[in-house]
Amino acid sequence: MPPFSRTIEEEGVLFECFSLVVGGTLREKELRDALLGARFPARNPDQNVADLQPNGCEREGHCRN
Repeated sequence: MPPFSRTIEEEGVLFECFSLVVGGTLREKELRDALLGARFPARNPDQNVADLQPNGCEREGHCRN
């Protein structure tokens, strides 16, 4: 953590329990809502979604966008 941070929340969006893919479908809207709705929102949600999309799809099968 940078020296000015006091909590892990200040490091970025904290996901405690979130299903990225349900029934083979990426939950992109819910993911974006979580990334942008946090107290300290993501700076680049498009990049975050692009980074996470292949990972979830590989675990559950093929994603249908």
